[in-house]
Amino acid sequence: MSQKVCIAAVTCVIITTVAMLLSVPGRWAQAADKDTGRKDEPKEELKEFTRAKMLGRLRLYHPVPIGGPYPYLLYTARTGDLVQLQLSYPISPPFPKSVSVRYNPAYFDVIDVVGTANEVVILKPGEAQTGVIGLGYYSVYLKAKRDGRTSVQVPVEFEDGDTETVPFNFQIGPEPKTPRHGR
Repeated sequence: MSQKVCIAAVTCVIITTVAMLLSVPGRWAQAADKDTGRKDEPKEELKEFTRAKMLGRLRLYHPVPIGGPYPYLLYTARTGDLVQLQLSYPISPPFPKSVSVRYNPAYFDVIDVVGTANEVVILKPGEAQTGVIGLGYYSVYLKAKRDGRTSVQVPVEFEDGDTETVPFNFQIGPEPKTPRHGR
């Protein structure tokens, strides 16, 4: 009998607590906001970003080797486009130490320069080996601001002090008319 009384008392306490929390507006939020004892976690604040009109696109171009050859290409973009320029380098010393961007601020805003390393390990059965081959990449992100012709240079400084500058030429403006699209 005492076990049934105990279960009934616990059930009554739970029902009373839930009823009390539901009867007072905001009580659930207050219970959720109670300090958990962790002072190192910042409170999460969500922000919203909405774009009513799409002003640009993402332009991705093939990687250009840092050591050359540098093909003379005229890269195209429209005002508002986000452009990704990729530079590739072999995974062998000397490695790139820093990457800079020289540009005309009237035509572009630099968003960021980020690096990724891709590597492949070639192993032969039965032999203990070390060594990595493959390519690493740096990506330069630019935002096109106005129509015109301009150039972007990306100097890369290596660990041994050598510097290579990779050139990019741009035409920012309307899409060229092509017979395929009938424009």
